[in-house]
Amino acid sequence: MQEQIPSQQDHLATLAYLDKQVKRGQISREVADVESIIGTTADTGHLVLVEFIKLLDGLSKATTLAEMRAAASQGRDSLGTLTTKVLNNEIQFPYQGKGAENVYQEIESRATGVASILTSPE
Repeated sequence: MQEQIPSQQDHLATLAYLDKQVKRGQISREVADVESIIGTTADTGHLVLVEFIKLLDGLSKATTLAEMRAAASQGRDSLGTLTTKVLNNEIQFPYQGKGAENVYQEIESRATGVASILTSPE
């Protein structure tokens, strides 16, 4: 049997895959398991959705600039501590470490991939 030598591209892809698996293992051991991270992500989405709904409700009822500012202030006050910590670099979201452009590419690729499967006639 002849030994197969991987191409440089295949070798780099394998190294990238292994690096990703190591990081996932570290996250699972040092931060939280996958299910807990999904739960935190869901909580975040729900929190943002509720705050956005409250903002829209307040803005839709506002008749003056002061009322619009008051509606916006409610959301700012609710999320203020988190915002301050982000601005002071006390906390960092994963997308900040990955880089926004990489995250946008992942969103586009995964969203399109899932949509293709969901809309496939088979």
